[in-house]
Amino acid sequence: MTTNTPTAPLDPPAVDAAEIISFPQHEATPAERPRTIEDIIDSAAGMAPEQIMALVRTAFPQATDAEIARVFDKHLERLETQTAETNGETQAMADPADLCAPVFERGEASTLGEALQVLADEGNEAAAAFLAQIAGPDQQEFARLLELAVAEDPYWYFDAAERGYRVKPGARYSTPEELVAAYRQNHGLG
Repeated sequence: MTTNTPTAPLDPPAVDAAEIISFPQHEATPAERPRTIEDIIDSAAGMAPEQIMALVRTAFPQATDAEIARVFDKHLERLETQTAETNGETQAMADPADLCAPVFERGEASTLGEALQVLADEGNEAAAAFLAQIAGPDQQEFARLLELAVAEDPYWYFDAAERGYRVKPGARYSTPEELVAAYRQNHGLG
């Protein structure tokens, strides 16, 4: 009968603490304390006001209600200003199809580019901005490749009524950018 004898000692050998290697990514770093009440509010996006107040009270127990309210008001004003600026930019860059609808109704153009050119010639600044976006050499190259890619992909087609490219359900590429990227790769265009 054989007995089981361990091949390694049961107790690990003593190790000198100086030999233990510490990796920086494993070192615990103390949580950085927020520097201001504004920092807490800015980093608390999506939290309920009660939760934000609890964080502020924990970090700044000496802060008065008036100080906290003032900071909240400044934060809300800043958000309202940012929202107004964003909405202004969005309204300035409305849908080009809506912008060009009157030109299409008058029969002065058959494509979006032609309609934008007509409006830009009439002095429409929004149309001129859209035209500048789509008339550059990069955009023209993208449009050329998109047309070629759509011709090869059975899930993509040009919708004349909507004056744009559409994709059928089940397509491998769901955006024009993905379709053109695949076309470039398949044809060795970089």
